[in-house]
Amino acid sequence: MSKKNKLKKVLDEKPFKIMSASIVDDFCNYAFEIKSGVGIGDRHTVKGNGIVDQDMKDAFERLNVHLAAIDDVFKHSGIEVSNIDKLRPHVLTGDYEVTGFKIFALGENEAIVLIGHKHVSCSGERMDLQTPKIPLDNLSSYQWYNELKEAADEARLEVELYKGGKCTKVEESDEEDPKQLNIGHEMDMESAKL
Repeated sequence: MSKKNKLKKVLDEKPFKIMSASIVDDFCNYAFEIKSGVGIGDRHTVKGNGIVDQDMKDAFERLNVHLAAIDDVFKHSGIEVSNIDKLRPHVLTGDYEVTGFKIFALGENEAIVLIGHKHVSCSGERMDLQTPKIPLDNLSSYQWYNELKEAADEARLEVELYKGGKCTKVEESDEEDPKQLNIGHEMDMESAKL
C-alpha cells in the first residue's frame, strides 16, 4: 500500500476529522467535526495548550510552495514548473509561510483555503495572504491538486496527533515567581517614597 493510501486510510478510520488549524506562537488552534457516534456532525474548536513539535512545523512548511504557486509567483517570474515538489527549497518559496488552513466539504470532495504570509521586500515585513477555495480533486483548476491534497492530509494528521498529545505541554505553576514579587515590592516601595 502506498504512503498516500496509508495516510488516507488512517484519516478515514478516525471518528472525527480536522477541519481547520492554525499555528499561533507555536501553539496549534484547531477545529474538528465528529464523523461517527454521539454528536455526529458537531464541530468543536480547540485552543491548543501545547507547543507544536517539529513534525507539525515541517508538515505546514510543505504547504508553502502551494501558497507561492497559487499566488502565481513562479508564473510571474517566468519559471516553468514541471514538478511542484522540486520548488520547495526555491528562494521564492521562502517568501511564503503557511500558518493555517481551512477545509470545506464540496459534496463528496473537499476544498482547502491556505492562510499565511508573504514577505514584502519594500518594507521587510510580511503581508497576510489567504487563497480562495482550492478543490482537492480532479475537477480542480489548480494543476498540483494531488500534491496539495497529500500535503494537506499530512498537516491534518499532524494536527490529529497534536490533539492526541503529540506536543510539549506547558506547565503552569501555582507558585508565584519570587522575582515578580520583588519587582512588585520594589515598585510599591518607590511609590511610597513619592
